[in-house]
Amino acid sequence: MPGAPTPPAAAAELADRLAAAPGRLRLESSDIDTDADLHRRTYLQMLAGPGVDRALASALYAAGSDTALNPLACDALPCLHSPAAPGVPAAAG
Repeated sequence: MPGAPTPPAAAAELADRLAAAPGRLRLESSDIDTDADLHRRTYLQMLAGPGVDRALASALYAAGSDTALNPLACDALPCLHSPAAPGVPAAAG
């Protein structure tokens, strides 16, 4: 039932399946954060592996990318706009 609370055991089972998902290691690639489309595709593929349906996978991805829900996501834009620290080379785009 959409919107119904998830029983803790079901949430724990899903967390275990996600932790063991074969595509999980691709999320740790240094390239994943350089391309928004690759980032989204990789996450959605990883979520599909353990049997997460497309609607839930999309909702999880959206929630993880929402700066209001994920305080770690809010530092990306200011970081990209800040000048490089003295002596630290910055890659040219």
